Amino acid sequence: MENSKLFQVCEQGYNCTQVDEYIAAVKSEYKKLYEYSKKLDSAVKEQREKSAAVVEENEKLTQQSAEREKKILELETALSKAKNSAEKSAPSGEENGAQYEALLKSVSTMQMLSEEVVRENRELRAKLEAIKAGL
Repeated sequence: MENSKLFQVCEQGYNCTQVDEYIAAVKSEYKKLYEYSKKLDSAVKEQREKSAAVVEENEKLTQQSAEREKKILELETALSKAKNSAEKSAPSGEENGAQYEALLKSVSTMQMLSEEVVRENRELRAKLEAIKAGL
């Protein structure tokens, strides 16, 4: 915009009152934008911190899940060996049967825990995606 169209011209140049009002309006708008920018920066920082916390927790849960999967595999292997051993040695079937039942319960418990970790992992990933979408 040309200055000649923005302010009225007086004897000694532009109308001082109009110029002062214009500068005050520009300062006011700048201040509003500056405050808005500060709020946005603060919100972005907060969301990044939340995102980092969720990522960290997700990594921890993934590690726990991997450890539990490994334990489940070990228990399943031991269960299979116990089952084979129980089938081969029929006279001590009660003893092997008790071991078999204990291993079966352990495997079942580990599978439930693993499923829980996987479910929590999915929930955290969904939260992480929602946080990322909010940025």
